[in-house]
Amino acid sequence: MDIATLNMQDNLLRAIHMVNEKGLSISESAKSCHISQLRLYKAVRAHNATQAQQLAQLQLKRSHLFEQLTEIDARITQLERKVAK
Repeated sequence: MDIATLNMQDNLLRAIHMVNEKGLSISESAKSCHISQLRLYKAVRAHNATQAQQLAQLQLKRSHLFEQLTEIDARITQLERKVAK
Protein backbone atom coordinates (compact mmCIF):
# COMPACT_ATOMS: atom_id res chain seq x y z
CA MET A 1 0.00 0.00 0.00
CA ASP A 2 1.33 3.41 -0.87
CA ILE A 3 1.35 6.46 1.38
CA ALA A 4 -1.58 8.12 -0.39
CA THR A 5 -3.77 5.07 0.24
CA LEU A 6 -2.76 4.95 3.90
CA ASN A 7 -3.52 8.65 4.31
CA MET A 8 -6.90 8.14 2.66
CA GLN A 9 -7.72 5.33 5.10
CA ASP A 10 -6.57 7.44 8.06
CA ASN A 11 -8.74 10.32 6.83
CA LEU A 12 -11.70 7.99 6.46
CA LEU A 13 -11.30 6.56 9.96
CA ARG A 14 -10.92 10.06 11.40
CA ALA A 15 -14.05 11.21 9.56
CA ILE A 16 -16.05 8.20 10.82
CA HIS A 17 -14.94 9.04 14.35
CA MET A 18 -15.95 12.68 13.87
CA VAL A 19 -19.43 11.62 12.76
CA ASN A 20 -20.02 8.91 15.37
CA GLU A 21 -18.25 10.33 18.42
CA LYS A 22 -18.31 14.10 17.98
CA GLY A 23 -21.67 14.33 16.25
CA LEU A 24 -20.49 16.28 13.21
CA SER A 25 -22.45 15.96 10.00
CA ILE A 26 -21.21 13.79 7.16
CA SER A 27 -20.76 16.82 4.92
CA GLU A 28 -18.69 18.69 7.52
CA SER A 29 -16.53 15.68 8.28
CA ALA A 30 -16.03 14.79 4.63
CA LYS A 31 -15.01 18.33 3.79
CA SER A 32 -12.53 18.62 6.65
CA CYS A 33 -10.99 15.20 5.90
CA HIS A 34 -10.91 15.74 2.11
CA ILE A 35 -13.00 12.73 1.13
CA SER A 36 -16.27 12.42 -0.78
CA GLN A 37 -19.54 12.60 1.13
CA LEU A 38 -20.79 9.44 -0.56
CA ARG A 39 -17.71 7.47 0.45
CA LEU A 40 -18.02 8.67 4.03
CA TYR A 41 -21.75 7.94 4.11
CA LYS A 42 -21.15 4.36 2.95
CA ALA A 43 -18.27 3.91 5.39
CA VAL A 44 -20.34 5.20 8.33
CA ARG A 45 -23.22 2.89 7.42
CA ALA A 46 -20.89 -0.09 7.12
CA HIS A 47 -19.16 0.82 10.38
CA ASN A 48 -22.44 1.11 12.27
CA ALA A 49 -24.11 -1.95 10.78
CA THR A 50 -24.14 -5.10 12.81
CA GLN A 51 -22.47 -8.19 11.45
CA ALA A 52 -25.87 -9.80 10.92
CA GLN A 53 -26.96 -6.82 8.83
CA GLN A 54 -23.75 -6.94 6.83
CA LEU A 55 -24.22 -10.67 6.23
CA ALA A 56 -27.80 -10.14 5.06
CA GLN A 57 -26.70 -7.36 2.69
CA LEU A 58 -23.90 -9.49 1.26
CA GLN A 59 -26.21 -12.48 0.77
CA LEU A 60 -28.71 -10.27 -1.05
CA LYS A 61 -25.95 -8.84 -3.23
CA ARG A 62 -24.70 -12.36 -4.00
CA SER A 63 -28.18 -13.49 -5.06
CA HIS A 64 -28.49 -10.50 -7.41
CA LEU A 65 -25.09 -11.28 -8.89
CA PHE A 66 -26.08 -14.92 -9.45
CA GLU A 67 -29.24 -13.74 -11.21
CA GLN A 68 -27.17 -11.48 -13.45
CA LEU A 69 -24.72 -14.29 -14.15
CA THR A 70 -27.56 -16.64 -15.10
CA GLU A 71 -28.96 -14.02 -17.49
CA ILE A 72 -25.53 -13.50 -19.04
CA ASP A 73 -25.03 -17.27 -19.46
CA ALA A 74 -28.43 -17.54 -21.16
CA ARG A 75 -27.57 -14.67 -23.49
CA ILE A 76 -24.20 -16.25 -24.36
CA THR A 77 -25.91 -19.56 -25.14
CA GLN A 78 -28.43 -17.76 -27.29
CA LEU A 79 -25.70 -15.94 -29.23
CA GLU A 80 -23.65 -19.11 -29.64
CA ARG A 81 -26.68 -20.80 -31.25
CA LYS A 82 -27.13 -17.89 -33.65
CA VAL A 83 -23.45 -17.95 -34.60
CA ALA A 84 -23.50 -21.72 -35.13
CA LYS A 85 -26.35 -21.45 -37.69
